[in-house]
Amino acid sequence: DQASALKSAQPSSVDRRQVDAFLQSVERRALYMLELGTRHREEALDLLQDCMLRFVRRYAGKPPADWPPLFFRVVSNALVDWQRRRAVRQRIIAIWPWSRAADGSADESSTAADLPDADAMRPDQITERRDAMHSLHAALATLPMRQRQTFLLREWQGLSVAETALALGVSEGSIKTHLSRAHARLREVLHEHA
Repeated sequence: DQASALKSAQPSSVDRRQVDAFLQSVERRALYMLELGTRHREEALDLLQDCMLRFVRRYAGKPPADWPPLFFRVVSNALVDWQRRRAVRQRIIAIWPWSRAADGSADESSTAADLPDADAMRPDQITERRDAMHSLHAALATLPMRQRQTFLLREWQGLSVAETALALGVSEGSIKTHLSRAHARLREVLHEHA
C-alpha cells in the first residue's frame, strides 16, 4: 500500500501533511514528464511511485522551499535509469528475437484527461483544444530528453533556472541552451501542425 509505505518512509520531524500536499501538487506534472519519457503509462506510474518514495526517504527533512528541484532531480534520475535499463533490454531482445513479445509497445494514450472541463466548452472548442493538446504532446515527444525535461520544468512547473539546473544536475548555462533549443524546435514542429 503506497500510503503506508510513504508514512513509514517519512522522517518524524517533518509535517506529513506538508509533504503529502507537496507530492500531490507535483504528482500530475511528474507523471506527464515520465509518460513522455517512457511512453508507457504503467511504467510511468511505477516510476512515479518510486520517485515519491525516494524523495520522502532522502529529502523530506530538507526545507520545503528546496523540495521542487530535489523532487524533479529524483524524477530526472529515475527516467535516465529507466532509459538505460531499456537500452540493455533492447540489446538482449536483439540477440534473442523470440523474446520480442516481452517488449511492451508504446502507449500513445490520449491526454484528454488534462483538458479543461468539457461541460464549459462548445464542441468545436473541445475539438480545437484536443487537437492542440495532441500537437503539443507530439511536439514535446520529438525533443531530446534533456530539452524536454528543461522545457517542462521551466515553463510548465515554473522552476527557476537555478532550480532546474539543480534538478537536472547541469549548469545554469546548459539550462538556458536546452530551453532555447527546445523553444526553437517546438516553434518549428508546432508551426508545421498549424
